[in-house]
Amino acid sequence: MKISNIINNVSNKVSTYVNNKKEEIAKLDNIVNSSSSFTLDKEININNDNLVICNWYEYKEMCTYINLEFAKLIDGIIPLDETVINIVNTIEKISNNEYVIVFTNKRIIIMNKEKYTSVNYDSIINFSLVNKGFMTQVICFNNVILDMNIIYDDLITIYNLVTNSNFRDNLLKERINYLCGITPIYQKINKIKSGISIGTNNEIVFHNKKTDNYLCKYEDIANYELMEDNTVIIKKWTREQSHAMKNTKKECYKITIRVTLKNNQIFEIIILEPSVFNSSYYHTDKTYLEYFNFGKEIIDKLETYNEEKRKFS
Repeated sequence: MKISNIINNVSNKVSTYVNNKKEEIAKLDNIVNSSSSFTLDKEININNDNLVICNWYEYKEMCTYINLEFAKLIDGIIPLDETVINIVNTIEKISNNEYVIVFTNKRIIIMNKEKYTSVNYDSIINFSLVNKGFMTQVICFNNVILDMNIIYDDLITIYNLVTNSNFRDNLLKERINYLCGITPIYQKINKIKSGISIGTNNEIVFHNKKTDNYLCKYEDIANYELMEDNTVIIKKWTREQSHAMKNTKKECYKITIRVTLKNNQIFEIIILEPSVFNSSYYHTDKTYLEYFNFGKEIIDKLETYNEEKRKFS
């Protein structure tokens, strides 16, 4: 084949590709120009009683586009009996407004730093792919055209989450497995995923980094103790002993809560882990004070169920 013919063939292919791209862009522009826009109609009011520090870090892991400050906003508008399943960063193409979309077990929340709105899954008329990209997918969401900042494989997960209730329920089961079947009305879980959840029937789940979770009733507990290393510093109040123990230590390597059940089962949850270099935490350190106060708050919450203390206080 002559060189001139090869050049002509390549030129024709390039011309066809450019024309196809122009048609695709024109078609997308038409879709965008006729699209709708989100209206965020609710103010973000943080309920500090519901804040769970562990959630902030988990939300940030779900969506790398958000920081801890934004994760706290999400946590602040989600009730304890609602569970976040996925989070995606998006840009609305017609307005260029940036939003975060939060998918929970009950609804879809569209939000920015000031306001939000929410829609139910059964009100989704259309959730479809308009244009496939590498790191960004163009989506039609109820006639709102979005650049969704995820890869295509992740979009498949989102699509199934939105359109398939069984798929959504299975994802939910994975997310709430650590709760051991309770519906929480109180949670105190720290950055390393240790703490407690209390259910609607006063069931208590102790979480050790969410890998080990222990379900019991308060009346099943013989004793609970806040410990520095192997030293008890606070324990359950009884008439025979003071609630706070004398502590002459000035430093420690870790903080735990040790729980003894009436059936003699004993377990511990780690509140403050040993440092990377196994150096000690001084009692004046900011980190020590933060985690000590966290552990004390859990003990204080457990004490609200201590009828013997209430009788003699």
